[in-house]
Amino acid sequence: EALPPLLAALDAEEAATVAEQRAAAQPVPHQYELAPALPALTGPNLALAKKYVTSNPNTYNYGAGGLTDGSWTADGQHTFASDDKPAFPKSVTIDLETTASVGTVVVGVPPFGSTKTITVAVSADGQKYKDVGSYVFSQHDEERHQYRFAPVIARYIRLTYPDHYTEEAGFNANFVFTSEVEAYGTGGAQ
Repeated sequence: EALPPLLAALDAEEAATVAEQRAAAQPVPHQYELAPALPALTGPNLALAKKYVTSNPNTYNYGAGGLTDGSWTADGQHTFASDDKPAFPKSVTIDLETTASVGTVVVGVPPFGSTKTITVAVSADGQKYKDVGSYVFSQHDEERHQYRFAPVIARYIRLTYPDHYTEEAGFNANFVFTSEVEAYGTGGAQ
């Protein structure tokens, strides 16, 4: 038998309310913005196992050789560290041993320390340097940055640390730390 019109209208209204409640209770897909992935690099790492000199050598033997050892591990063996004197800027210069076309330099910092800004410059002769990029790293974050630029002929890559965060993050704030440096030629970044 058919329901009286009033009951039928109430049933329909209740069914609509239940459908709305069920729809509202369903998970809603979200679109999150992720940091863009770094472009893939090809070709040899021109800085791998290359020697370097620093303006402020670490007197505690922390990370000796770690700047170009091919490891991004954030520890005392694989992470370059300067001294802890308060004088800034500090710098480190990598000798690629021969001139090469360089178009990308990748630099990383560990999740500890107070490293802030790193400026990258390149030179063919070790006398005249051309700045190719500067980047402010976040404190407390393990981070990598690709400095991409029009390819230039270079033998030397200089990292300059003009400043630092004043907050200590596991170490005296005057240390600067760098996890690794990689350099790639004209076909390096895709």
